[in-house]
Amino acid sequence: MAVEICPKCQSRVTDDACPRCGLLVKNFATYQPPSDPILDEKFRVLEQTWDDVAAHGKFLEFAKQVDALDLAAHHYREVLKARPHDTHAQEGLRRTTALTTQLLAISSQNVGEDRFGRGLQLAGRIFAALLLVAVCYVLYRVISSH
Repeated sequence: MAVEICPKCQSRVTDDACPRCGLLVKNFATYQPPSDPILDEKFRVLEQTWDDVAAHGKFLEFAKQVDALDLAAHHYREVLKARPHDTHAQEGLRRTTALTTQLLAISSQNVGEDRFGRGLQLAGRIFAALLLVAVCYVLYRVISSH
C-alpha cells in the first residue's frame, strides 16, 4: 500500500487505518473536518494578526473553554499543510496537544476520585444494610423469647 496522508490529522498512513486517529483509508475521500462557526471566525481573526503571540494564546484559551481544542489543532494543521515551516502554527499545534494532554490528565484523576467516592458510598450502604439486618435479628430474638 502506498503512503497516504490522513485528511483528519495529517499523519502518514501505510495501513488500512490511520495509526494516530483511526480514520479508515476507505473513508478518506468523504471525510469532512469538524467545524464550529464561532471558532472558525476567531481563527480568521487570528490570521489577521498571525505574528501576535498573545493572540494565539487567546485563541487557544477560547478553544479550551469551549472544549474545541481538536478544532483548533485542525486549523493549525491546515496552516502547516500550506506552510510546513510556520513557527506560529507549529507552536499552536504543540500547545493544543499540551493543553489536551493536561485536560485528559485532570479528567482521569477525577475519574479515579469518582470511583473511590462511589466505592466508599457502596461500602457505607452495605454496612448500613448489615446493621439493619442485625438490629432486626436482635429485635426478633427479643420478641420471640417472650
